Amino acid sequence: MDEVAEQLGYAVYHDDVVTVRRLLAAGADPNGVDEIDIPFMDTAVARGSVGALRVLVEYKGRLDGTANGGSPLLYHVVAGCDLPAMLPVLVELGADVQKPLNSHDWTALHVAAAYGYIHSARLLLDAGADPAARTSDGLTPAELAMANGHHDLIKILNVS
Repeated sequence: MDEVAEQLGYAVYHDDVVTVRRLLAAGADPNGVDEIDIPFMDTAVARGSVGALRVLVEYKGRLDGTANGGSPLLYHVVAGCDLPAMLPVLVELGADVQKPLNSHDWTALHVAAAYGYIHSARLLLDAGADPAARTSDGLTPAELAMANGHHDLIKILNVS
């Protein structure tokens, strides 16, 4: 690991926008990883480093990237809690709310519906998420909400 990447990881962790911008302007990779192989984008999202995230994206940090070989950023944000602070930021920065998040074709809206996250579901719908999208098993977000007992979500998810 080089010193620049270590500095960038530290700056992202602490939301030090000035240092993040300086290191990226000098050629650091916004899609790189820190000394323990955690992508800088993941660190920014997990830490709530909104300023650092904005600068990483400005320098072509990928919003559709995966969390160290795992699921995309939107999955981790939505699965974490109902309307986490970073969800509106990711949507504002252009995260694709329609992109499947796993091999079963779940979108962020499917995840929100399965967990019963009504506030996240509303934000995703407002951002253009398709309530009629189907998983590889043919399930819509409303069907996942119903199967998991989240009846309060069904009304906003039904598109009949």
